[in-house]
Amino acid sequence: MENNFGNLVERERKARGWSYDRLASETEKFGDGLSASYIFRLVKGKQNGSKKYDPTTKTVKILMDTLNLEITDVLKSLGMEQSLKHLYDERFNQPTDLKELLVQANIIIKTDSGVLQPSKRQKKLIGDLVDDFCKVAQDDGSFENFSMKAVGYAENLRFLISQEKYVIELEDAEIQLEVNIEVMVEKYGIKKEDVLEDLQQVDLKALYHADSSIPLFLLNEDWICEREGNTIVVRDKISELRNAYRKK
Repeated sequence: MENNFGNLVERERKARGWSYDRLASETEKFGDGLSASYIFRLVKGKQNGSKKYDPTTKTVKILMDTLNLEITDVLKSLGMEQSLKHLYDERFNQPTDLKELLVQANIIIKTDSGVLQPSKRQKKLIGDLVDDFCKVAQDDGSFENFSMKAVGYAENLRFLISQEKYVIELEDAEIQLEVNIEVMVEKYGIKKEDVLEDLQQVDLKALYHADSSIPLFLLNEDWICEREGNTIVVRDKISELRNAYRKK
């Protein structure tokens, strides 16, 4: 089915009299921000090699918030209004594990410092917390232990939030990986969404089965990466590492 989300974004952009640069700047208020070039390619339906620039869920959410789009218009533009009708069927009643539901749900947490939109690993942690909380409610003698656990959950969540601007979550069928791009963001000033765009071209299955040391070609540079469990950590440009061993 044809994807008309780009047309919806273009219509609303023009209605506000915004340039692509202005729209890109406005998206920064609702997430990591999208580049003007990415939005242009998305709107025009440009090709990325043989693959069309289709929006990720996160991209759709950022543009929805930026342009104040109606959810019904967005679903219609993505051709999803028919596939979601069963959710409103009164007979639809399928048991769902709470932690799995939290991972799939679009959660927003309002705090004193702003709005937090948790990543999947943050939602998994929140799910574990809720799971423990429900167990405590059935056991009067475990409140004291839960108090200590709650502090640990808060500390872990604080760490995950601090890492959010560096971590990209990748998922394909049963494969889930995280890519830590802290060195790209902090050392080279690269935007997270630009790396995400290039990572869409990576063979996720091959990456999942790779050894501990992995070379990746991203943003026209070769990067050396290391595998740490289900996380791929970008260490540095290969050209930069080469220079470290050359005489000045």
